[in-house]
Amino acid sequence: MSTYKDVERNTWYDKFRYKNWMGETKWITKRGFQTKREAQQWEREFLMRQSGNLDMTFKEFVKVYTCDRQLRLKESTWVMKENIIESK
Repeated sequence: MSTYKDVERNTWYDKFRYKNWMGETKWITKRGFQTKREAQQWEREFLMRQSGNLDMTFKEFVKVYTCDRQLRLKESTWVMKENIIESK
């Protein structure tokens, strides 16, 4: 975990390396967290999404699925899918 305090802005930020789906090493920096715990949680969630590991709860999977598909679908299609997820 690479979480640092940004003294100038009085916030926390995360900076770390990860391997993308093509095996290339990439750097990522995310700024503006109010607490160190929030920054570390964001890093863990990001790495879990990037790993492609299927060892996650259904709630976490729905969150990843929502981020990936919601912007690509029509509003009416997404409302239908959301109702199915919540009711079943």
